[in-house]
Amino acid sequence: MSEPVYLNIEDKVATLMLNRPDHGNAIDLQTAKQLFEKTLKVHQDKRVKVVVLKAEGKNFSFGGDLRSFQEHGDHVGAHLRELTSYLHQAIILLAKMDKPIVGKINGVAAGAGLSLICLCDVVIAGESAKFTPSYTKVGLSPDGSCTYILPRLVGLRKAQDFLLLNPIWDAEKALNEGLITRKVSNASLDDEVETIVTSFLTGSKSANAKTKKLLQMSFLRELEEHLTLESDMISEQSGLRDGKEGVASFVEKRPPVFD
Repeated sequence: MSEPVYLNIEDKVATLMLNRPDHGNAIDLQTAKQLFEKTLKVHQDKRVKVVVLKAEGKNFSFGGDLRSFQEHGDHVGAHLRELTSYLHQAIILLAKMDKPIVGKINGVAAGAGLSLICLCDVVIAGESAKFTPSYTKVGLSPDGSCTYILPRLVGLRKAQDFLLLNPIWDAEKALNEGLITRKVSNASLDDEVETIVTSFLTGSKSANAKTKKLLQMSFLRELEEHLTLESDMISEQSGLRDGKEGVASFVEKRPPVFD
């Protein structure tokens, strides 16, 4: 039996893939556990320069595995407490990861699948992709950091509409609202993701890590405090090998060669 989450690390690229295509890549307890365990491996692997988050089959993820929830009957609350503990630990690792995360989205992304998309730094979706929360539609409240990150991406008013009324956004709507980065044809989805991955592989890992951290901290600090953080980070980065190489390559009018 194949594992519900597949991990491959090769040539500085970590690929995390949801692997329950016959179940719409729905997230059950075992999937949540493996997502945490394999995300931890990626987080700790210093070789990795970029992460690709994707799914096997025709859909990204239907969200939580409602059939598995129902099987626990009156104990479903305890079951979901355990499931979300693993899922949320994985999400914390993804959110804090100093490596850029590229989301490759095909088909339907709903519920916790939608939450996973929100954690990516760059999201490329095929033209046939569909997005919907679906939590309140089935009588549940959101998890997976959706209520935290989504308002920061699309704005509070749009997030209220999306999470409470559960419209289905196609790829064009998701692009216009700021949920995804790019919409491409289904046929060119692989090529577009590969282009983005190559860009990160040839870029500066340390500069990207600092940029991610600055963006994350921007919602938590006052302007003056944030400017101090920016000053600290650019000063530190300028003394690193990548910082020196980037400046030198610009002055010398040649492509940079980063670590």
